[in-house]
Amino acid sequence: MGGAGLAALKVVANGNALGFYDKLDFAVCGAAQTQFGPAKRLRRMLISG
Repeated sequence: MGGAGLAALKVVANGNALGFYDKLDFAVCGAAQTQFGPAKRLRRMLISG
């Protein structure tokens, strides 16, 4: 795995944080259930291609 890096950063965010992540170019890629209620799974690609 020499030279391998992360391809994407994934987070789970509540609805109040979606604007923040949108400004950082995260995209919704699914749904999640947390102890605080429903949330969105978000991903930001780090390596193009």
